[in-house]
Amino acid sequence: MNKSSYYSHWFSRQSWLQTYQGEILPVGSTTSWIVPDSIKDLITKPPDTEVLPRKRQTFRYPCGTESSRNNYRCSRCKRTGHNRSNFHYTPILHPYARRYRKKNKKT
Repeated sequence: MNKSSYYSHWFSRQSWLQTYQGEILPVGSTTSWIVPDSIKDLITKPPDTEVLPRKRQTFRYPCGTESSRNNYRCSRCKRTGHNRSNFHYTPILHPYARRYRKKNKKT
């Protein structure tokens, strides 16, 4: 089977070379462009407004597809809905855990 059957011919090496075969000239500054009057009328510019002095937005507004409640994840049990500070599940302790071993005292 031929490799070119898996992709369009626009992504082939030959098409890429033909695209950039000619000389690419820089566009230059926009002030040096000659724009006809009929097109100058179609160009829309942003309104001349000044930014009002106020405190800027400090948080991001969530998009409608995002869930509205915060999904906290506990670092201890990796479950969602709570964090380590309000952890309420009892952990299953290993019987040989170091902190639950009986200490042997030497006399």
